[in-house]
This record gives sequence, structure tokens and C-alpha cells, in this order.
Amino acid sequence: KNRHFVLTQATDNAINANVGTSVVLYSDYETRQTLLIFRDKKKRLTDMLLENSYADDLRDAMTDLMKRMINGHYTNPATGDSWAFEYDGTCTINLQGNSFASTYVLSDDNGGTPCCITINNFNGEGARKFMPKPTEEGLNLLDMDNLPNSFDLTMDLSKADRSRYEPLYSSRPITPFVTDYFLGGPYDWLYVKNEIYARQGYQFKDKNWRETFSSKPWYKPAASNNQVELTPIQMLNVEYLKYRIDTYTP
Repeated sequence: KNRHFVLTQATDNAINANVGTSVVLYSDYETRQTLLIFRDKKKRLTDMLLENSYADDLRDAMTDLMKRMINGHYTNPATGDSWAFEYDGTCTINLQGNSFASTYVLSDDNGGTPCCITINNFNGEGARKFMPKPTEEGLNLLDMDNLPNSFDLTMDLSKADRSRYEPLYSSRPITPFVTDYFLGGPYDWLYVKNEIYARQGYQFKDKNWRETFSSKPWYKPAASNNQVELTPIQMLNVEYLKYRIDTYTP
């Protein structure tokens, strides 16, 4: 009653392609979030939508997610330059010994999802726009003013006690936009699926995954996997990532 949901084009396509798709209204009392959950004819979780009163709420939510994703201190391993993005919209950049402080905004030229960083007064040369994508080690910045040039930044983990992907799954549903934009493909989906468990201290039997997460400063193995508990949102995210992995076709 008196509640509305923002239905994306991706969701419309999913419904059209899956006759018999079921829709479930789900409320998580712990986070006070209400979701629409879509399942296909095989009962697989195919999409999730957060309740939103207005489209602007969705933009605000995505802006918040983007700011949390890029928040941190980074180094360009190729040049030694340092970059620091703060959640409050300020940034400090050191390019070949020339350090400057500025502000940034998240924007999109077409009024869509705010997925670009516009840094004001970039090194005294006016505004510069970059499109960030998270990587396991940090960020990849696509220089929108010098396409197709891009470069990698490595996050300084000593200044951030969180994983790279944690803002994607800790308290929000993972959606097709998140998997397709923030995550590159099946390996990233599998990595994040396992990281959700690793953040809760899960001990992996697989040697490669055990070594991968044992090297992370935030990983604290539980005494027993019986003690590992996921939140309802995290369980839904694991289920959705499993669906994307199982149905992936190159």
C-alpha cells in the first residue's frame, strides 16, 4: 500500500524471456529493506529490486554505493602516483611529485546511473572525467577524455579494513547492473560469492581459495564452519551469484 518499485528495462526483458517468472515480495526486518525477488520456472533467483519511492532514490542509492566503492587510498604501480578518494567528495592526488587537493562528483552525461568520477580542477587543467571499475587489488580508471586509455590503482589495505567488493554485498542486494558493471565475469562472480563466506570466517577446503583469502588482512577464520552465519541479504546474494555462474554462456 502506497509503495512503488522502480522496474528496470533489464527486468522487463527478464520477464519477457521467462514466461512463468514468479515475483516474491520480501521484507528484511534486520535491514528494514523490502525487495522484489524474481525467480524463473526452475525456481532460480534471477533478479532483485530494492523498494524505491522515486527514481531519484535509486540514483541516490547508486551514488552512495559508488562512493563507498572508490573510498580509499591508492597507488599507481606503473608510475608511483598516489590517489585518495574520501566518502565526503574530496580527493588528494600526487602526480609525479605534484600534489593537489580537489573535489569530485559522480555523474553521467545522459542522466542515467552515476558511474563516472568528475574531478574538478584536475592538476590545474580543468575538470577530468574517469570511469572506475573495481578490481581485486583496487580500481581501474578509464580516462574518458583520452579513450581508450586506462590505468590500474592498487589499494593501500593498511588504511582500509575491508575487502574491495564488500560494499556490493554486505547490506544490499546484488543486481544485474552490479554483476555486469562492477564485476567482469564468471571468475569475479565466483570470487565475490566465496568472499561473502570468507568475510564471515568460512574455512575453505579448496587449497586455492584457502590461500587466496588467508592472504587478506581482514580474513579471520572461524573455529568451525558451523559458526558461520550469513545475513538474509547475503544468502540471497549468494543464491543470485550462483544463478549467474550456472547460466553463464560465453
